[in-house]
Amino acid sequence: MSAVAFDELRRTWNVATVQRDARTMKTVSAFALLLTLAIPIVAGIAIVREHQLPFLALLRILVGIGGFWLAIVWTMVFLPGSVVMNSAANARLLPRQRRRLLQIACAGWLLASAALATAFGAWKTFPLVGLYLIGFALMMTGRVAAVLLTMLPGFWPFLTRSVFPEPLVRLLAAEATPLVATVVLLCSVGWAMTRLYPAGGDRHLKHWSEQSGRLRRIETQGWSGAQGNSGIVAAPGLRAYAAILRRDCRAPRPTPMLMHALGPGAHWTVWIATVAILLAVSIGLYILFSVRGDDFGRGFLSGFSWSGLAGLSLMVAFSTAQFRQHLGKTRGEQALLRLTPLAGDPTLLNRRLAAGMLGTALVQWLALSGALLILASMFGHDAVLRQLAVCCLCGQAALAVLFGDFARQPTVGLARGLAIALLALLELAAALGLGWLCGDPLTATWPWLVAISVAGGAVQLRHGWRTMLAAPVAFPAGRLG
Repeated sequence: MSAVAFDELRRTWNVATVQRDARTMKTVSAFALLLTLAIPIVAGIAIVREHQLPFLALLRILVGIGGFWLAIVWTMVFLPGSVVMNSAANARLLPRQRRRLLQIACAGWLLASAALATAFGAWKTFPLVGLYLIGFALMMTGRVAAVLLTMLPGFWPFLTRSVFPEPLVRLLAAEATPLVATVVLLCSVGWAMTRLYPAGGDRHLKHWSEQSGRLRRIETQGWSGAQGNSGIVAAPGLRAYAAILRRDCRAPRPTPMLMHALGPGAHWTVWIATVAILLAVSIGLYILFSVRGDDFGRGFLSGFSWSGLAGLSLMVAFSTAQFRQHLGKTRGEQALLRLTPLAGDPTLLNRRLAAGMLGTALVQWLALSGALLILASMFGHDAVLRQLAVCCLCGQAALAVLFGDFARQPTVGLARGLAIALLALLELAAALGLGWLCGDPLTATWPWLVAISVAGGAVQLRHGWRTMLAAPVAFPAGRLG
């Protein structure tokens, strides 16, 4: 590679990452450094218990941390920024920019996937890791349908054990299959990259306009706005919200009206369709297990109950994100409400808004957690206890972003999100350690995790409540920022 090409790649990377979001880059790097500092702890535990230093395992951990850093930066910072950079105007000003963006995007995906597969210790995991990574990357650019690509790796054990026919399973177990799958995946990723970075013309203008619109809607409305008007507010939830709004308008009270100022997307009714789908899936699985027998149920348990239920639990963790998203989206409605008597006493606005948000958050947590626990009951009592612990931990993460000084900072930055994720990991590690001390980590961990997350959530609620009551009037949000 020539010095000119290398300099162009470096400049393109810096513009799409460091210059676009320097704070996020620093936060992700600090988080990766913090994870790296855990390597000596792992080494010390290995020396005490095994009386030897596992160099290969530590090297895999280090490579995995590097792959994790690159995957986060590539998917959450570089890819959205580079897609916006690939405009027709920039293509005229910088003729080689599209080529450099494609080179960095492909190289970033390949390096991150290879590093994470190395951390798993088996190259046959590369196709699954790479598929998940490209699916998540496409989701970050507004293609919500790509969530199917992220679900396939989690369902893979179940598919190979219970769904695929025996000849196909033997074919997939062949030594040459990972190589063939890698080649197919590389071709698919190459095609996906050309879709992300079109090459000029009227089609480029239309595609770039649609892509930029999706990214703007994600920034302002969250994932519910990624597909325009077809967000998570399904028809049943919207009808229920309309009925509740009519009822509240007949007997207006400040607290409900403050919540209505955030729009239907911040109301608990947006989750009606999701809860209904989870309950329908539970009924379907019950019927399926009854027809197929216990062996099929055990195969599904091994393939889904750990990864699938844990992935669904992320809905609980993000269930309060809708408040922050709509705080910045409905500033006009908030300002109009402040001009009417329906807003109530301004000195009580923050207290009433906090009470309404907390009530809505608890209703959402109960509904989603209840539906997930019913789904987990298909897999036995151990799965229910584990799911309850995970829901409590995700609920604590959801409450951590519930309150704040909305007049100055209505949104939640990536730095705070990573801090919440790190706290959840530390609590999980503490629960695992306490379970190990009790002699039964597979069983004793989950009650400890419930206790730790509930206590941590109570502390966070108390601190957030005091912060919000001491802050300036929340409406209109962001006016002092």
